[in-house]
Order: sequence, then structure tokens, then C-alpha cells
Amino acid sequence: MQREIYARYQDQVVEVLFDEKVKKRWKGRTPTNKLVFVEAEQDLLGKVLPVNITWTGPWSMRGELVNPRA
Repeated sequence: MQREIYARYQDQVVEVLFDEKVKKRWKGRTPTNKLVFVEAEQDLLGKVLPVNITWTGPWSMRGELVNPRA
């Protein structure tokens, strides 16, 4: 069931609020509190940015910044 909920986000662009960096990935949440990870070199702390979701799992998602120069 949880996997199906997250699968709806596949290939969608969603706004993500980033709150911390875990290893090489930034961790953030969508407005509906879904967990998203993004690999980025720049400081994303506290920023709300559009992310294209590229992978979904049962508990989290991975994506890429729509505008990586943010």
C-alpha cells in the first residue's frame, strides 16, 4: 500500500523543503510530508525547491533538482 502511494509521485515535479544533509544526499519533505532525497553539492538547507522524482520506494523517494543552480 505505501509503495503504491509513493509510486504516484514517479516522474512528477514536487516542491521540497530541505532540512538536513545525510552523507552525500539532502533530505527534505514534500507539502504532504513525503520523504525525498536529492544529491546536490550546493547548500539546500531551508530552501523550498522543485524536484523531479526519479525513484520511489515504500518509505522515501529520490529526485533531481529541476533548476540545479538554486
